[in-house]
Amino acid sequence: MTELIVSPVGVGRPGRPVQPAEQDCYDLLDRLGIPYRWIDFSRAPETPEEFARIDTPLGVPGMKNLLFSDRKGSILLYVLLPREKRLNAKAFARSRGLPRLNMASPDALRELLHTSAGLVSLSELQYDTGHRIRVFLDRELLDLGQISMLPNVDLTLVGLSAGDVVDKLLPATGHGYEVLEPEDPAWAPMEERKESLT
Repeated sequence: MTELIVSPVGVGRPGRPVQPAEQDCYDLLDRLGIPYRWIDFSRAPETPEEFARIDTPLGVPGMKNLLFSDRKGSILLYVLLPREKRLNAKAFARSRGLPRLNMASPDALRELLHTSAGLVSLSELQYDTGHRIRVFLDRELLDLGQISMLPNVDLTLVGLSAGDVVDKLLPATGHGYEVLEPEDPAWAPMEERKESLT
């Protein structure tokens, strides 16, 4: 395994060349007047210690981004939660009167968010111009006050305030949000491990 190299924290748009999708993220944040910090890293982290190395410099907890859909793809739910938490997708769907949910297909990720599995993040909601996706944010993240996201690429992490996410970023993309409170059925113990989609 090669060494994980983490850059110093940068503020605002990086001075290095950026990919078009990454530029879309910074364009959106700059247009909305949202301050942000970022780091680059040399490869995907593989251990808890390596994840901590990319989370700690930004002072932001690790995030997990999940996009669920029903079998027809007509229901799409985006869930943002701390990396270490496990969502009971079956209970989450049942408590909202929804059919069984699966992880969104690669085709749906590509067509709707211009992304692929492992790269889903809040900034890509700007591509959901039909506002098909319902957004759910974990209360714990909102209370911590900081959120991180991939800027549409996989070796950079951006940190910004939770307040800017809910007050500026989500409204600009045309999305509201629902809060997953601690007592939500989504956190119920899973009856069988095989039914977990997280």
